[in-house]
Amino acid sequence: MLRSFYLTLQILILFTSTYAQKSQKLWENEEALQCASSIMDALYKCDFKTSDSLMLKYVDMMERHSSTALLEGLNVYWRNVPFDYEDEEKISLLFESLDECIALCEASYSEDENDFESIYFLLLARSVKARTYNHIGSTWKAVSEAKEVYSLTIKGMKNLDRFEEFNFSSGIYNYYREFFPEANPIYKPFLSFFPSGDKKLGIQQLELAQQRSVFTSTEAGRYLMWIYTRRKDSTALTLAYHFLDNYPENHLFVFEGLIALIFFEEFQRKEILDYISLMENSSEKLNKIGGMIMKGIYYFENEDYQTSKALLMESDKQLQELESRKEYIDSPLYAYLYALNVLQKKKDQSKFYKRKAANTEYGIRIINHLNEKLLSR
Repeated sequence: MLRSFYLTLQILILFTSTYAQKSQKLWENEEALQCASSIMDALYKCDFKTSDSLMLKYVDMMERHSSTALLEGLNVYWRNVPFDYEDEEKISLLFESLDECIALCEASYSEDENDFESIYFLLLARSVKARTYNHIGSTWKAVSEAKEVYSLTIKGMKNLDRFEEFNFSSGIYNYYREFFPEANPIYKPFLSFFPSGDKKLGIQQLELAQQRSVFTSTEAGRYLMWIYTRRKDSTALTLAYHFLDNYPENHLFVFEGLIALIFFEEFQRKEILDYISLMENSSEKLNKIGGMIMKGIYYFENEDYQTSKALLMESDKQLQELESRKEYIDSPLYAYLYALNVLQKKKDQSKFYKRKAANTEYGIRIINHLNEKLLSR
């Protein structure tokens, strides 16, 4: 009888262990998966009342799962959007959640090399860490994380047919592996050590991620907006208005959406002022300045150069008073100040602002766009 009891107990333990492990697989829990999707949507919309409420529910369903730790880290990030990489306290909170996610992923991955959920969340967590290290100037730590990200990305590409969430990372690799050396030929010899990409395939994978991904659909849309803007494809317009209409409280998305519209002459429409007012009416000074910059661009595009210059010069003055985060909004400002000085034939000033605008890739693209406009006059 004791032996029978012992066997029954063993079976129960085995069943309980198996059930617990199964319940901790997110993609096998439809309710938890839908909840995670809703949390991501609320975070992107800066609707933190909703995200906090959903997070309580999610923790009950997926406690000690790596996705829970990742969502907690993303909560820190989006509550402080655009994220201040000079705020050590916020970085510490972000890393605390990311490191927990990484530890949970590595524990699961060490037991099962085909645990694609763990590979996926490990990839996301290390990607955010790599980006953060890069922003704060910790180059070697950024490189170390980037190596891990690369290895995980390749593993994801090899298993894309078994776990389609890898479409995002695969699309990023395939597109930018080819685009980056085209835009920066000096890096061609170095990048020759990495497997070739495929820009067309990369776009297709990003489109699939946008349509189907739980955690990266919105990010895929942001990348596609820039890619299509670069290609002067009107799909970028659809994406830009999608961000403007669906994320009015996320002023980073509003600013990015407005930048995309610049390349399609949309700033000549009065309706653009309604979107600009979203930033102007913000309670945060950075966003107010961003709105003022966009208003200055609006007047430039409508050939009221005097009003444009007054707004842009005041924007620059107020921007210098900020302690951090200037880099999120300064490139369009300096690109248009460059154009105004070209029109006024102020050669030294135009060179000065061109140099400042060229600190970002889209700053360079705005300058190129403006040069085309100026040459056509």
